[in-house]
Amino acid sequence: MPLVAINKLKGKQLIKTIIIFTLFRLYPKFIAFFINLLPTFSKKHVFLRADCDHFGSWMHVFLAYAFLQSENKNVQIYLCAKKGTINKGWLKHIEKLPVKIFYNSLVQFLIAPFFHSKYALDVNGHIVFANNSSLIRSINRIPIFTENRICDYSTFLKENLFKTKILDKNISISKPYVLFYARSGRWIHSIRNSKRNMPKELATSILENIISQGFKVILIGDTSRDYIFNSANISHIDEYNSDNLDIIYSNAVAAIGSGSGAIHFPSFLFNLPTLTFTCKPFFHLDAMYMPPSNAKPFTQHIPLKDKWVMAGDMSCVNLLKDVPKLINYFLSNQNLINSNDELTNPFKYIYTNVNSRQNRFISTSDNANIIIY
Repeated sequence: MPLVAINKLKGKQLIKTIIIFTLFRLYPKFIAFFINLLPTFSKKHVFLRADCDHFGSWMHVFLAYAFLQSENKNVQIYLCAKKGTINKGWLKHIEKLPVKIFYNSLVQFLIAPFFHSKYALDVNGHIVFANNSSLIRSINRIPIFTENRICDYSTFLKENLFKTKILDKNISISKPYVLFYARSGRWIHSIRNSKRNMPKELATSILENIISQGFKVILIGDTSRDYIFNSANISHIDEYNSDNLDIIYSNAVAAIGSGSGAIHFPSFLFNLPTLTFTCKPFFHLDAMYMPPSNAKPFTQHIPLKDKWVMAGDMSCVNLLKDVPKLINYFLSNQNLINSNDELTNPFKYIYTNVNSRQNRFISTSDNANIIIY
């Protein structure tokens, strides 16, 4: 719940705000304080702060499992979620994990203190940033998602959970192909009029240029079927058996699309080279790859496989003009620049923490991974 200026509230609105704050912020932290004072009853239970009320957060459940296994921790994971926010094809993999999911709101409220206690694990950087002020106790946190860690977690999941080889003769996929996602806001759990929604002109241009590079395209998530303007080269993920989603994602050569959970899913879980178009601010990148858990000096770079196109307006003329070059450079050599330096503003993004001061830098680089419009 966002903090508000109490002095500006009056009457019923003030009372409602105080009640909400007490029930959903003060109560869980207050009870967690006493839970933390008690002897640890077991190290076999982890309450995952993944916020699974939308699709993107389910990615963190898989990553948390891979992390805990890498630490040789065979634990029971507890999770709060909203039904319908993940499709059956991916949910079947979640159900293979030692995960207990709580969908009931009352139960979620009653067990909330455990998600603020020493048994909790932060895995979503956006939650960390939203709760930057730790009132009573810092929460255990998954390590920063570096290039090597993403690769290791992805490899573990593909070897132990996901299918990667096309064994079913009924799966007809022409390779090479790219996964593409255009956020529309039409999904029931999405914000309809979000700035993150991809303009139709931009999406169409991206698709045309992917095909012109000799690749086929599979539309994923809630991407509109209206984009199947070339049925010989464009198909939709819904056309395939949901039991084979992991195979389809594993065999893609890259993922391109809106900065949203549907594109982060293949990027992180299958370690695909990813070109993301977003209008989010810089600190979103810090949250995506997880902020550090302590104040020790460090320097963090975005994984080189991930390229970000950050635009204040995704309908801007300069961005639309550069789409052919962006797609060409990314799919040909996974970069945002080529030998002719035709794009004038590609940078490497660097996030540092020195003496508890968090700073962000952009610098020119031969391996640029961010471009700004």
